[in-house]
Amino acid sequence: MGLDDAHTLALGVLSLTEATSLIRMVAGPNRLAEDDPDLPELALLCGCLPLALRIAGSRLRHRRTLTVSDLAAQLRDEQSRLTRLCDEERDVAAVFETSYRGMRHDEQQLLLLLGRIPGGDIDPYAAAALLGTSHYLAESLLESLLDNNLVMQRTAGRYLLHDLVRLYARTLGTTDQADPEGSVEAGGHDAALERLLDYYQYIAHLADSHIAPRASRDRTVDCPVPGVVPPLPDLGAALQWMRAERDNLLAAALSTGPARTAALSGSLSAFLVQEGLPSQGAVLHRAAAAAAQELGDLRGQAVALDRLGRSRIMMGDYQGAAELQRQTLALHRGLGDRSGEATALWQLGRVHHMERDYPAAARCHEQALAIFRSLGDRLGEGNTLWALGRVRQQALDYEGATSLGQRALVIYRELGEGLGEANLLWNLGAIHRAQDDLPAAADLLEQALQAYQNLGHRLGEANARCELGYLRSSTGDYPAAAALFDAALETYSEIGERSGPFLVRHGLARLRLETGQALAAEELLQQLLIDYREAGVRDEEASALHDLARVRLALGDRAGAAGLLARARTLVEEIGDRRREAAVLHTTGSLLLDTARPDEALTCFRQALDLAREIRSPLAEARALEGVARCAVRSGDHAAALPDLRQAVALYRRSGAAEGAAAESLLTSLEPAGLTSTVRF
Repeated sequence: MGLDDAHTLALGVLSLTEATSLIRMVAGPNRLAEDDPDLPELALLCGCLPLALRIAGSRLRHRRTLTVSDLAAQLRDEQSRLTRLCDEERDVAAVFETSYRGMRHDEQQLLLLLGRIPGGDIDPYAAAALLGTSHYLAESLLESLLDNNLVMQRTAGRYLLHDLVRLYARTLGTTDQADPEGSVEAGGHDAALERLLDYYQYIAHLADSHIAPRASRDRTVDCPVPGVVPPLPDLGAALQWMRAERDNLLAAALSTGPARTAALSGSLSAFLVQEGLPSQGAVLHRAAAAAAQELGDLRGQAVALDRLGRSRIMMGDYQGAAELQRQTLALHRGLGDRSGEATALWQLGRVHHMERDYPAAARCHEQALAIFRSLGDRLGEGNTLWALGRVRQQALDYEGATSLGQRALVIYRELGEGLGEANLLWNLGAIHRAQDDLPAAADLLEQALQAYQNLGHRLGEANARCELGYLRSSTGDYPAAAALFDAALETYSEIGERSGPFLVRHGLARLRLETGQALAAEELLQQLLIDYREAGVRDEEASALHDLARVRLALGDRAGAAGLLARARTLVEEIGDRRREAAVLHTTGSLLLDTARPDEALTCFRQALDLAREIRSPLAEARALEGVARCAVRSGDHAAALPDLRQAVALYRRSGAAEGAAAESLLTSLEPAGLTSTVRF
């Protein structure tokens, strides 16, 4: 039976590549196809455990008709997996059995319970709740299991069962067979699991009281206080605990009764939004809505549907989000819940904003604002003022947007709403950037980044860094821009946020282009073009086409650039994006001027100038004026070029953009003192 292996078996698992290589080696040369698609799954079914991998490889070696697919199909059945992982000399289950029978009773009890817990790993505080004992004893028992190679430790202070050990613990038999004494300290196995779930529910609420203090105060904790509570003195500790326990909490919420599911949905909601995890939030809140419906709790159902709708907004499913918010609105109105009605209207307005239906968004926000004010709800008022300001921003009413934002900022600071303040600072920075006031935008975005960092709001940090990356690139600080983009991309990847990386990669592509790496920029942009089309993001698709045209120009491919510009212009005209249309017209004018067609170029530059003034973009106006001036220079009328060029340089300087250097150089050469007949353009 190979029981001598039991004392030397270590649970340090192999990487997937190492695991498949071990199976190949044991199976023998030329036994397995190089590209066998089932081999990775087989390795995973063996838990990447060397002993199990060797057994699988040996079976393939000695049974020539057995395929990897056949063996994987056999091991998919959890009920028989362990019995199949044995041969004449080795037996995985027997190794575990020998270790198990050699342990003390309390160690055996813990192993059995660990096989039944929701989630993957556990810390000593949760183990203490599970066992109904002290933190010290729980930690001591976990360390004993670690010494016996029955648990692993990938992170200090956290313990997990190997997949095959978990399967062994679950298939030991009935409680009476596996546990002759039939108890675990203060109760049976079911009672132990209930204590663990109570622990998760209580501590999640405690952590949420730091992450979203105002929202958490509206919820009560309907479970016993655990005997042992981890120290969570501040926001940082709360976030650290939530991040470590996130998967366990989600598993607990989805494997318990409806009341606990609803409670955990509430406690995790703000954290999942803050971490940028909408898909996990969607699963949780959908379960909470079903649980509330099962309980006949209409208000709870409305709250869960609202949270689900917010997750859908973050996932880009605006149609689904709108339908959920309409359901939420109907439920709140049916209950006569004016506060809930106002919140649903505010959220529905957000959806309309994302759909670019700004009049509908404004109507919803104005209705919400009236209700919030009638209720004296200052936070609701602040949120709605901020949302209305964003609508004004889209209408190019920057003064109105800034005024509304400042009023909301006062409210957030009065209430101590740090996240609202951070969001507002970010938005005010975006408004200044839209007006091409880059120094003011940079100051506000730096403040926003600091505020997000103070809150531990990783999604906000990434968004602020991404926006700052674009801004630093515009001012010519390319090393800082690259560092900001890299940091934002790393955070987006860590939290699994899907749309942010597109914007970062687009920013990096422009950075490559500005620093003379046209081919590297083209590679990024070609993939982005595919991504934008698949996601249906037409405005960014137009930007990618425009930037690809700029790459083609940098590489000397004028014909390729012309084709891309024509496609970009058609798209921006279809979607009515005047800012992007002005940019495309400017680049088209530059191409025409470069191909000795100054009259056509002048038409493009004048159209771009009209659009720039309409959308109130100083930078777009500066570019168009510079283009008009260059047309005059090409025609030999240097005097006519000077007024437009002077105005362009003034606008470039005012914005703080780096791209004004070429215009300043041209102006210097054209000024009367420096004008000569040998100057060529």
